[in-house]
Parts: sequence; C-alpha cells; structure tokens
Amino acid sequence: MNQKRKIGTLLFILLSLVFFQSCEKEDFEHPEVKSISITSLSPVKVKIIGEITHKGKFVISDYGFVYSTSSSVSIENGTKVSFGNEISEGTFSKDVAINLPSNYTRTVYARTYLTNEKGTAYGDVLSVQLPGISSSGLNPTSGKAGDKITIQGSFSSLSKEDVSIFVGNIAAKIESVSPSQVVFEVPSGISTSSYYSNQVPVSINISGQSITVTSYFTLRPTFTDYSPKSATIGSTITLTGNNLSSSALYNSSVKIYFGNAYTTSYSISSTGLTVTIPTSITSEKFQIAIEIDGVKTTLPGEFTISLPTITSLSATTTWPGSSLTINGNNFNNYYNTVSIGDIAASVSTYSSSSTQLYVNIPSNLPEGEHSIKVFSGTTFVTAPIKLKVKSASFSGFSPASGSPGREITLSGDFNPNASYSVYFGSTQYSTTYSSTGTSMKVNVPSSLDAGDVKITIKSGSTSITHADNFTVLAPSITSISPTSGVAGTLVTITGNGFGPNIYNNSVKFGTTATPSIVSATESTLKVLVPSNLTPGAMKISVTNNYGQTVVSPMNFTVTNQ
Repeated sequence: MNQKRKIGTLLFILLSLVFFQSCEKEDFEHPEVKSISITSLSPVKVKIIGEITHKGKFVISDYGFVYSTSSSVSIENGTKVSFGNEISEGTFSKDVAINLPSNYTRTVYARTYLTNEKGTAYGDVLSVQLPGISSSGLNPTSGKAGDKITIQGSFSSLSKEDVSIFVGNIAAKIESVSPSQVVFEVPSGISTSSYYSNQVPVSINISGQSITVTSYFTLRPTFTDYSPKSATIGSTITLTGNNLSSSALYNSSVKIYFGNAYTTSYSISSTGLTVTIPTSITSEKFQIAIEIDGVKTTLPGEFTISLPTITSLSATTTWPGSSLTINGNNFNNYYNTVSIGDIAASVSTYSSSSTQLYVNIPSNLPEGEHSIKVFSGTTFVTAPIKLKVKSASFSGFSPASGSPGREITLSGDFNPNASYSVYFGSTQYSTTYSSTGTSMKVNVPSSLDAGDVKITIKSGSTSITHADNFTVLAPSITSISPTSGVAGTLVTITGNGFGPNIYNNSVKFGTTATPSIVSATESTLKVLVPSNLTPGAMKISVTNNYGQTVVSPMNFTVTNQ
C-alpha cells in the first residue's frame, strides 16, 4: 500500500512539473506591457510612463504610447508616440505635446502598446484631465509696433514654445509666459479692413486651440522715415512707417512739425502719410516730427528747403503798377511770396511754373532802385540785380488825327518789350508792345465815331492819359479826277479813311461796283470806270474795311466817247 502511494505521489510531481514548465514557456512566448501612469505637465503637455515586462519571443516592429481624447484609444483610433523597434525590458517614458480639438475637451486617454509579428499588445487605458486655459483681457488695449502688451488669464505651466499670438493677420513675438499672463510685442505690417477705426483682433493659439482675446485692439501707426529729404515750399513729402491704413489715425489728434512750424492737414493710406510743406516754416533746415494724441516722434535726418534761385528779370526798369516776370528755379506761385523794396508784391497764381514768378509791381512803390526778395516761409533769396522803378511818361502821339485803322505812333518813356493797353476814349486797342522803350505803334480802333478822344496808356494799375485830343476822322471824299469819262477811264479819288490796300475797299459808280481798284492808300484810291454803266451823272461811294461808307459830294459823269 505504501509502495503504491509513493508511486502515485511521484507521478503527481512529474505531471505538475510538466504543467508548470508548459505555462512558463507560454508566458515567455508572448509580450507583456503595462501602462504605468499619465500626468499633466501643462495645459498642452502630458508625461506618460509605461513598462515592458516581457518582450516575448516574436519579432518586435514597434512599441510606445498611443493617446486620444476618446477612451477607446488604440493605434487605429489615436495618435502614436513611437519608440521604434529597439526594445529592452523595463520602464520608458515620454513628455508628449497634445493637440486638443478645443478648449472644452480637456481629458486625454493613453496606453502603452507593443507590436510584433503576431499583433499588438496593449496596457491598460489611463486618463488625465489637463488644466484649462482662459483669457480675461489685455493691457493696454492699444499700441504701436514694438510696444509690449500683456494678456491676462489662466495659462498654467505653458512655455513660450507652446504659445502663438496673432495681432490681426501677423504673428507676434512672445516676450514671456507665466501662469497668469502672456506678454507679446506688437508686430509691424498689420493690415485692417476697418474703414472707421484702426482696430484689429488679438488671438492666442495654444497647441491648435485659438482663443480670441479681443476684437478691438486699437492699432497705432508708427512713423520711421520720410522722403524726399529736400524739396521746395508747397511741395509734398511722404512719411512712411508701420501699420498704416486710411483709418490709421481716425479720431486721433495729429500734428506734423517742420521745425517749429506745424500743420494738421494731411492724407494717409497704406503707403504713407502725405503732407504739404507749410509756408510758416522759419528756417532753411530743420527736423520733421509727428505728434499723435500728444506723443511726439522725431524722424531721423534733417530736411532742407530747396530755396528759389533768381537768374534774371523780364525788365530792369518799370513803372509802379506794371507787371514783372522773375526767372529762375524752384518757384511755386502758390507758396512763394515776393517783396520789392519793403513792399509786398502780389504773385499771380494762374501759372504753376517752377521757373517763373509773375509779379505785379506795387502801385505805391516809390521811384528808385529796389531789391527783389523771394520768400520761402521766412527764408528768402535776393535777386542779383536791382529793379529800377520810375514814373511813367506819355509825351505825345503822331499824327494828331486819323480815320479808323490809321497807324498812330505813341512817344514816351516805356519798358522795352513790356506790354501795354492803349485806349481811345473808352475803346481799347487790344495790347501793344514797346520795342524801343521810347515809342510804340497802335491803330485807331474801327468802332470809333468821328470826333475828339483822349488816348490813355495802361500797364498794370498804372494809367496815363495824354492832355491833347486825338481827332477821329470820318471817311471823306474831297475830290474826283477826272469828273467824267468813258468806261475804262482811270479815276483818282482823294479823301480820308480809305482801306490801306485794294482788298480793303469797295467802290461803286452809282449802284454798280467796279471790279478794278488799281491802287489804294488811306487817302487815295485809283479805280477804272466799269463798262456796264448807263451814260449820265452819278455819285461815287467808297466802303472801307471797317464797313464805313462815304459818298462823294460831287458827281461823276459817264460819257459815250
């Protein structure tokens, strides 16, 4: 009995050894992995620890962690964090940046995995709740490029690398990050579509999550330079800088300084601020600055006014009240002022020439030599020659009488090549010029009635009327020679007020015009008697080129032979 018991016990032991050896062999054929822990490092980062308890005997192709915002996390439904296929038993870990789909999804699930030729083994699913992030505002609520702005809120343990800030459409430089605030620098190159204000949104992007901090950050422009560096008064310059738009200075108080002088008139676009150099400048060289809402920024460099240069005058001797042209460069008829002596002269603004100024000589300018100054603001240049001003004189005219169209010579003391208006009574003979300085020629106007008139010469506001009368003669016929003749006879008509050439006259015998005017002066016409006249006595009439007609007081008799 004892012998049988011993044999049974031995068989049991042998069977047990075979069983346990079989189990141990099965355990070492397949891998064993564990998910040890998952902990939060920041709102966007976790630390995952896993363990390879047994590698198993099959060929391993990959191992690591897989995470997701879903509890059913797997390689097919999650994001892998692979360690490759070089594996050793024991623990391993990884700090993993998480891209969460929104700020409202804060739970992260993760597990360890190992993939071999037979499939994938997983550890248990672990989870962690990431801390939330939020923004409570920013300070200040406005700024220009380079300013430091603070976003206040809850940011847990974020680092600078975790955060992106966008101002409008431009990424900003992150200065610092702490659990309660993020500090960034306002970038340049920001554009805004707002027409009425220069406001742009500010957003914070953390691992794929975008949070709008504000939609109403007021973007203040910055001005860094200007061009050109030299120009004439009245020209425009353009101030350039960052974050400009047509609304960049909407509701702002703006002054642009030119040294001590300033203007508040400007136009602005995305390419720059354009301003006209004012006439109130006080020096030739100065700095340019812009003041926005009381904050003044001086721009680099020194601006130089391009002063006018005077090369010549249209006349060196003139009358008070006459006109004068100043020739040179860098002129502006709208912004340059002129003085002659100590008296201001008006500048014509009808011309935009940069090489000529058209000036009216003051009517109260005394006789003598005077310096001419052209001003740009309070800075001026002086003409290299002086202007001699003298009283105008109108000494006489010749002849003392004449019919309309008659040439008259006026004598006096005039400006060579200057223009003058000449009046016979109230009727103007257009404009004439004095080529010699002592005389000028005009013609008696055609619309004058016969009689005495005064001749007046005007230049600018100066007017001189000669004391003697000029007698306007009506056309007249004083004689006809011969007083009779056959067709084709040459007849001389003597008188006044005829046209000075054959084309300026029309001659009729009775009612029949002669086609043949042989010669003509203002006092004599030679004509041929037309061939189609009926014999007998008749009047001769002459019509001059002004439409005036005179009839002979005596008859001309047409004969048969």
